[in-house]
Amino acid sequence: MSDMSVLVMIVSAAAIIFFVKFGLLHGIDQIANAMSWSAKARGQVTGYATSVPELVCLVSAGLAGVWEAGLWNIASSNIINSGLMLCAVLFLSLIHI
Repeated sequence: MSDMSVLVMIVSAAAIIFFVKFGLLHGIDQIANAMSWSAKARGQVTGYATSVPELVCLVSAGLAGVWEAGLWNIASSNIINSGLMLCAVLFLSLIHI
């Protein structure tokens, strides 16, 4: 991979994170407050919004002809989230013993 490709990848990843954090999530907060959404509805929409980077990765990997890379991104994200959830459960169960 060339130096330029790595730079484009890093800048693209930073831009996606920036737009999700300060664009989508900020907009969701404003809409949720204006429409008096429940915490559950707000959390559900936020969950979908935070999946946007995986969607972008899957689409860009598919367009580049490497679907497997996009699918592994989604799989690894779910594996990491499952591990984090188990750690949180274990931590909280140890605190309350």
